[in-house]
Amino acid sequence: MTILAFPSQQKTSLSTPTTTSPHKLPLILYFHGGGFILCSAADSIYHDFCGRLASELPAIVVSVEYRLAPENRLPVAYEDAEEAVKWVREQAIMDEENRGEGWLRDVADFSNCYLMGISAGGNIAYNASLRCLPLDLKPVQIVGLILNDACFGGVERSGSEMRLANDKVLPLAAKDLSWDLSLPRGADRDHEYSNPTVGSVGRWEKIGWAGRCFVSAHGGDLLVDRELAVAKMMEREGVKVKVWFEEEGIHGIELFDPCKTSALLLHLKQFIYSPNVA
Repeated sequence: MTILAFPSQQKTSLSTPTTTSPHKLPLILYFHGGGFILCSAADSIYHDFCGRLASELPAIVVSVEYRLAPENRLPVAYEDAEEAVKWVREQAIMDEENRGEGWLRDVADFSNCYLMGISAGGNIAYNASLRCLPLDLKPVQIVGLILNDACFGGVERSGSEMRLANDKVLPLAAKDLSWDLSLPRGADRDHEYSNPTVGSVGRWEKIGWAGRCFVSAHGGDLLVDRELAVAKMMEREGVKVKVWFEEEGIHGIELFDPCKTSALLLHLKQFIYSPNVA
């Protein structure tokens, strides 16, 4: 694993496959979970997952360390994600005299980039994609989103929030607290950062540029109804959405169940390498 430091001093890890490939590889920018207030890209649970992601797809994985709330409320994490995307572009366009991470240009396919995240990281991937919309990123092309148990919210309670309010992994009270600590002061859970399915139609239409999106969701996850509602919204706006839903499973299960990790990676490999397969 290579550790990188951005100008904002946010460190980022970079994982590569354990074997060489004759072809350039897709590049995934990965955003960890933790309710916007906890965890780090350097935590072993995310470090190990990104290592498997890089080796088994295979792909180049840039795991982004973003600033946490409440000291840094949203949209600071989105700003750090945008900076990571800009860093990737800088590596793609650097010349021979200013090589940067020159080896990255030798192995990464900058025209085949994805934004991926779990839980709060899925929310960051989604919102970062909207921030990147007006940017000139060429030759970098973000061709899709990967949302793993992504964290979205809303004022009105969803069915899964009521059904799983006392869940031991992610209780509703803890989720409400993380929104209180991470959203802009004075905002409620229907703010656009939390709930993309409400508000102006113009905001919804922005996501149509994403093209493709992989959504993994579990019936035992407090957030499942929110994530599936966002997936349906994206489909209405022209995004080609692939939903992998399992009734069995809890929030973030792929991080600590090796069998579930293997199943997710098989689906992701098909999504990335066989995009026309249903």
